[in-house]
Amino acid sequence: MRGRLAVLAACVAVARASAACSIDVGARIVDDSRRPVEKGAPPPRSMPADLVDAFTRCGSVPVHDFYVDDTLGGKGLFVEFGKESFDKQLKSAQALIAKADAQKGRKPFLLSIPGALGRAAEAMRRHRGVFAGARVAVFGSQQPTYETLALALGAESVTVFEYQVPKFQHPRVVTADARALGAAAAAQGGWPAPTAEFAPGGERWLRDGGQFDVALSVSSFDHDGLGRYGDPLCPDGDLRAMDTAMLAVRPGGLLFVSVPVGPDAVAFNLMRRYGRQRLPLLLEGWTDVDRVTWEDDRLDAEVDIRRTYEPVFVLRKPAAGEQPTDWLREMRRAAPGTQDEL
Repeated sequence: MRGRLAVLAACVAVARASAACSIDVGARIVDDSRRPVEKGAPPPRSMPADLVDAFTRCGSVPVHDFYVDDTLGGKGLFVEFGKESFDKQLKSAQALIAKADAQKGRKPFLLSIPGALGRAAEAMRRHRGVFAGARVAVFGSQQPTYETLALALGAESVTVFEYQVPKFQHPRVVTADARALGAAAAAQGGWPAPTAEFAPGGERWLRDGGQFDVALSVSSFDHDGLGRYGDPLCPDGDLRAMDTAMLAVRPGGLLFVSVPVGPDAVAFNLMRRYGRQRLPLLLEGWTDVDRVTWEDDRLDAEVDIRRTYEPVFVLRKPAAGEQPTDWLREMRRAAPGTQDEL
């Protein structure tokens, strides 16, 4: 309990230090309003002045300048994998899993693959049982890397949610506009909808407490609300993305999520980095199942914002009567030189 109070007290102190800041930094959601990027225009190059307090929690989170336009100047990015290309990717995924299964060394072969792919693939392989016959959701995708891995592990179907909807030609894969799901989740959860457009149709994925057995978000949610992909500016867009995933996954279902971890920061408009302040907010409500390549000391390691460390969290949506993990306590436990206080 003291760990939670210490974090909140530190946030309150920062808020008081800025007389002009009216943000309630003790709240999980401080600003989930949506500011659409002008249609046909590239993403904003700088953080709007009136959103700085919300993005930085009254100045407690540093901002780095790192601009990326993944809308091609506002024209939009269209990705297509025809049957031949998709089948080739699927065969590669099957071969990757087979090679990992045949390995007999100590270090998992998949972890020798640099970047997010190796860590996510290893996490999926470790928990392969949940993919057999599963309905899988993928949040954010520009090529069918994790879709094909899910199919290789036995998934029954895969639904991809993306702001710039790709086209993947496979009978068990469907692609959809992320705003449709977001609008339905907002209506059910009682928060602002991502946009008035593309609103119909998302309800079907939220029926019966969630339609998906498994969901994947690999290097995706940390971008939500920064405008990089043409999505509306929203200081807490990443937290609402996690809330949407919570509504889409059935009770007892799993979410595999990876985000950059380190001292809290926002690289606008590239990404967010999650530390002791924001990581517990992102993971709130979920039960800790597994963490692939997690290292406690990375929470405080000062490194170049461009050199990301992205462990994979395997999380479970609590079933009836199950208590979620106390993530503030977990971050306190990971603090150097401290002991958990029961």
